[in-house]
Amino acid sequence: MPAMKNQTGNGLRTDETSAATTTMRSLRAASIVTAALAGLLPMTGSAFAVTTNPTLVQIGVADLQKVNPSIDGTGVTVAQVEASAGYYNPPGDPYAYMSVFEPNPTNLNQPASKFTYLDYSPTPTTFSSGQYSGHAQAVASLFYGNTGSGVATGVSAVDVYEADYYYYNVVANGTAPLNSSSAGVPTWSSPAVVNQSFIWEGADSSTISEYNLGYDNYAAYYNTLFVSAAGDGTTTSTTPPSYVNPPATAYNGISVGALGLPNVTGADITAPGGATSYTAPLVSGVATDLIQAAREDVGGAGTQTAATDVRTIKALLLNGAVKPTGWSNTSATASGSPLDPVYGAGVVNAYNSYENLAGGQHAASTTTMQAAGSAVQFQLDKAAIEQSLVGWNLATITSSSTQAAVDHYDFSMPQIGNNSYDLTATLDWNVQVNQSQMNHLNLYLLNSAGQIVGQSVSSTDNLQILALNGLTPGNYDLAVMKLGGSFVSASETYALAWSIKDPAGTTPEPAALGLMAVGILGLMGKRGPLSRRP
Repeated sequence: MPAMKNQTGNGLRTDETSAATTTMRSLRAASIVTAALAGLLPMTGSAFAVTTNPTLVQIGVADLQKVNPSIDGTGVTVAQVEASAGYYNPPGDPYAYMSVFEPNPTNLNQPASKFTYLDYSPTPTTFSSGQYSGHAQAVASLFYGNTGSGVATGVSAVDVYEADYYYYNVVANGTAPLNSSSAGVPTWSSPAVVNQSFIWEGADSSTISEYNLGYDNYAAYYNTLFVSAAGDGTTTSTTPPSYVNPPATAYNGISVGALGLPNVTGADITAPGGATSYTAPLVSGVATDLIQAAREDVGGAGTQTAATDVRTIKALLLNGAVKPTGWSNTSATASGSPLDPVYGAGVVNAYNSYENLAGGQHAASTTTMQAAGSAVQFQLDKAAIEQSLVGWNLATITSSSTQAAVDHYDFSMPQIGNNSYDLTATLDWNVQVNQSQMNHLNLYLLNSAGQIVGQSVSSTDNLQILALNGLTPGNYDLAVMKLGGSFVSASETYALAWSIKDPAGTTPEPAALGLMAVGILGLMGKRGPLSRRP
């Protein structure tokens, strides 16, 4: 059986910030909303202090705090799954060996009442100094630590699991998350985001498939978002060789790479840091913040269920990621990848993803059917032009054995001087429960002449990404196609996030972005194989 380790390289070490930096474009929306809020909210005092931590600034947390300082993970329960850093023999019991996997709440400036610990027993315990792990502490400090480096400092509860126990007794068994209803349905007190800063070493293709099935089933059934460290790229730890290691290989979760580690190829998203153990919790923290915002209807009135779906959160995270100079993908062909080999979807950015959520949920303009195997057809309904150039949707599309289905999202990009537009769009869907195959969905952008301006048609993942720059003004059709013919199921639920910007700053701001200011005012009142560290 494969061994598991925390992903930090050899031995324990504290977090370190990568020397690699990313130049982030200042969004016009940020300045407009911040200026509007300056007269509404005091930006001084501890309640509205904006972080100066360089890593949090780089990933957009400071910008998010400027427009909505109440978004800090408040009300969200999370889980931290840790590989054991060793074993502890408690005094008086020579036969009891307890795992060393616990962060210390005191060092995190968090109340001990928020924490439960589970190690070889379904009964939660409290912190034990003998089980303290420096690795777990470093991960926790970035995820939710209230010491200046944490992203989601307001989390309501933290369930800390030893990694082997969590997989074999929770994931593989399909055990309902803690605090689920009597019917096994997760509640808002159940862990919504699970950070996994560990890898399984030496896994072969059969073992990887076993792990993927367990995590994919769990994510799809319980709407649990798994954020997992990909591995640090010093060795290939799988057969066949891959620098992405389980559990980060699961389709329905998010795998995280690290800036400055060029061998970490194939991750979904990256963040600044010297090891993927310490970049994964940054992404987990941003996901937690998004879930809080989604629960508070930042995505629009009545959108809580759709906005907190793991597919929506994943689409928002990946679409909001900053694409560094040189970013590219090969998804224009079926054998290609929707992700850049080094950066994945890009560098996580809390503000961009929040702005994308605040753009609101917008249904497709129209749906058409066409012969299976035929090229996508342009469709423009001028009476149903999308009202926001920044937004998202969670929808279900249905094809047949003879016909493909196409959801069309129609946009009008106005001519203002000599302006042009940049578009990013991210489509994702789940591998369904107990399925080893997936439905295939494609993503296209067509112009008014019916020409395909860009396409993402990779057949190897449950994800498609478009990143197109320099689009001329005009009418466009962003098309989601579910292929006809042979498929896992006739219907598939997908999440789509899009952001269309004029880099010259001449585009009228989408009206839905007013939700960002309104949101602030409204929120003011309220036992198996051993593991190893990545």
